[in-house]
Amino acid sequence: MTQYHSHKLTVSLIVAILMLGLGPTPPVGAREEPATQRAPSGRVSLNGPWGVWRSWDPGQLNPYHQQVNAVQMLAAITDFAGSLHAPASYPGGNRVLEQPPAIPAPLGKIAFMSTRDGNFEVYLMNANGSGQVNLTNNWSNDGSPDWSPDGTRIAFDSTRDGNYEIYVMNADGSAPVNISGNPATDAQPAWSPDGARIAFHSHRTGLKDVYVMNVDGSNQTNLTNNPASDEGADWSPDGLKISFTSTRDGNSEVYVMNADGTAQTNLTNHPATDGGAAWSPDGSRIAFGSTRDGDSEVYVMNTDGSGLVNLTNNPAEDKGPAWSPDGTRIAFESDRDGNYEVYVMDADGSRQTRLTRIPTWDGGPVWQPLPRLLYLPFIANCLGPSQ
Repeated sequence: MTQYHSHKLTVSLIVAILMLGLGPTPPVGAREEPATQRAPSGRVSLNGPWGVWRSWDPGQLNPYHQQVNAVQMLAAITDFAGSLHAPASYPGGNRVLEQPPAIPAPLGKIAFMSTRDGNFEVYLMNANGSGQVNLTNNWSNDGSPDWSPDGTRIAFDSTRDGNYEIYVMNADGSAPVNISGNPATDAQPAWSPDGARIAFHSHRTGLKDVYVMNVDGSNQTNLTNNPASDEGADWSPDGLKISFTSTRDGNSEVYVMNADGTAQTNLTNHPATDGGAAWSPDGSRIAFGSTRDGDSEVYVMNTDGSGLVNLTNNPAEDKGPAWSPDGTRIAFESDRDGNYEVYVMDADGSRQTRLTRIPTWDGGPVWQPLPRLLYLPFIANCLGPSQ
């Protein structure tokens, strides 16, 4: 078999497994072969958010295993000319990468809201602001997009049935389906990390409460049950907690609760307006908007409310943060150029860059996740120089 055909076989196997979500889980104590061994064929299996790269050398019976992620798989798939190698160095047995290396550039697309067509619509663009496309194309108001964990669908709210309801559509805007089906206002969907549930807020009790439902709209449950206004839910990456914005203390604060609604706790505890929280992909930080410096700024804090840092430091209104899937950048909305536009900055607040340039309202950005198997950190080590 030629090297080209060998690579095509490898790529075909990877793509097939990525599409089917199949493959073996590496056995405990599986042997990892030396870095010099060739890896002409392989497959990937699912193991939570990780994939497992499993490859065989023609002269060896024992496979080696290494946990890899989406970025690594994408690198392998796209590098047709390169040669696949085992990792450069690692201890025996299965290797779990606890601290993945930084990913140099954000991936995926950004969904956002825009009024450039005379009403609110859900738009899509590349992470650099190019390729802006209207996904909803409906006479009603459509907004508050949120991606499914695998990046293939978008939940959003819409008035196309006469009141705000939660809809789900494909990432290209096709096949929108009303899943909330309630005469009250249902808005601001937030997809759970496992893809099985969607949190949202609803006025069906006469007040805003945070609800959760299955992705098909069944089992709609009130989580907050509070006479104040509770909205703006966002799931922690492990799916165990939900942040939300509440006015129960007389002003808007960022709260967190368990995913079943218990242990509702105020994280910000400040007389200013705090809200619009977003968890970092690694679950260690929460970005949010706050007026504690006199105008709205994007802040970041630890998940217990400590370690607050003002990221934007601009006299304009900055809010609505959304993390990139690798955690290195944050998209947000700002009116610093005279109207609200979508911006992006590094996670430390540097390199604040405008992405949209339309003299109407653009905001509410949300970053497309990498597909679940395609997520987190390694394949550069698996790719050797071209032969």
